[in-house]
Amino acid sequence: MSVLDESDGWTVGELSRETGLTVRALHHYDEIGLLRPRGRTHAGYRLYSIEEVERLHVIVALRDLGLPLEQIRHALTRGPEQVAESLRGQLPEVERQLLSVALRKERLLEVLYALEAGTDNAFDVLRAAPCRNDDANPKPNENELVGKTLKIGAVYSLTGYGNVYGNPSRNGVLMAQDDINRSGGVLGAMVSVWVEDDSSDKTIAARRTQSLIEDHNAIALMGPGISHLAAAAHPVANTLRTPMIASSNPGSHIVGPGCPYPCDFIFRTSMGENEILSAGMGAYCDSVGPQTGVLMCTSDDKNSADGGQYVGGNAGNHGIRLSNSIEFSKTEEDVSDYVLGAVQSDPEVIFITSVGDVPARLMKAAREMGFEGLFFGGGSFNPGAVTKSAGLAGRGALSVNTWHVDNGASGNGEFVRSYRHRFHRDPDQFAVQGYVGMLMIADAAGRARLSFTDVAADRLRLHRALETTDIGTPMGRMRFTPQHDIAMETYLVEMDGRAGHNLVRATSAY
Repeated sequence: MSVLDESDGWTVGELSRETGLTVRALHHYDEIGLLRPRGRTHAGYRLYSIEEVERLHVIVALRDLGLPLEQIRHALTRGPEQVAESLRGQLPEVERQLLSVALRKERLLEVLYALEAGTDNAFDVLRAAPCRNDDANPKPNENELVGKTLKIGAVYSLTGYGNVYGNPSRNGVLMAQDDINRSGGVLGAMVSVWVEDDSSDKTIAARRTQSLIEDHNAIALMGPGISHLAAAAHPVANTLRTPMIASSNPGSHIVGPGCPYPCDFIFRTSMGENEILSAGMGAYCDSVGPQTGVLMCTSDDKNSADGGQYVGGNAGNHGIRLSNSIEFSKTEEDVSDYVLGAVQSDPEVIFITSVGDVPARLMKAAREMGFEGLFFGGGSFNPGAVTKSAGLAGRGALSVNTWHVDNGASGNGEFVRSYRHRFHRDPDQFAVQGYVGMLMIADAAGRARLSFTDVAADRLRLHRALETTDIGTPMGRMRFTPQHDIAMETYLVEMDGRAGHNLVRATSAY
């Protein structure tokens, strides 16, 4: 540690007087690695620079908001996003305290009004008022679970190539958490969601899933947002008998027959890519007629490979002749040679099955090379980040979406307005699927007669309740099939050249 002159910073005593913390507390912060001094004076006293002083003010503010010291240290180490997640975790406790105070006020007024009225039975009202020594922790009865917390985990790609799906999904999940709690929670129990970043890596996705179940006691989980990550995480949840909702996983065999691993506890709120492509190609060919096409597919992830396999095997059934099929890796930065090969085939339509921002890069490169035909794809065309990145190059690109901003479903308008107000942008399919998945968990939890004492048993109860879900959502009426897939309406949409989609027409219900 550096030896510094006292004029170079604040001594521990000066810092104590500045913040109101004791010297002993500052020594403890140093010992646990929360706030280390920049150096020491020649006499051996701790000396803090302006950076440590600023950090201390943040620590004090977070402590005042209720975060424990270890959680503050962990959050500050991982950056602003982790600080936000930690603070969000405090909301259910604050909501519980507010509800407790509201109930106490209600009882106080009831007794006060009776006493002020001077009725003969005024003291009977007082004696009848609930006598509790633990008003901060009201006990549930058969109709309310006040004081309880419904712990839900979420695993999404907040960083890496999958962030275009993971971030809006997280937004939808957290917005649903807050909306549910604002409306009184689940029979009074507050919902608390802990979101983990899988970094677009399947090993991390599996590890985060296990941690949310075993370390955080999540009763249910959302995610991951990419099918090949889900294929790593879902077996973990299923082995630990914890319901997990795949909110944006269109890959084949995520649920139901053909799933390569037991998936009894896995549900899905997005249509499979095969169904999406089938509905879209059918609607496209009905409108445009038979075409010549080229398929461009990143074959090193499950969703893209599944989509490419479907297009390659079924284009002919829709009257489309594929003149070329081009495969490459999603990690390749320079896609110009692949795009040139596609454009030189002179297709009327380029089919793209890929993930992340690859579709946008392909569209822009093709337009720069003079391609004037259509682009067609599946769910990878639907993130707002992809449409925004594609810009004018993507205008008119067709895909099938399971949701649209103007779909007319009950509650959709309010959802869209709330999302715009909170995040200053339009929601996309992935945001609404995360939101809806949370609504389905909350609905099932309200019917599951949870004990809040036996987590393993409660997971089984929630699993059974999810199987009978049938609720209205911003995506329309939602229910799970016997195979835990989703039944819903779909919409043929086209990119508008900015950051959204225009509705072409609704397609038949799946």
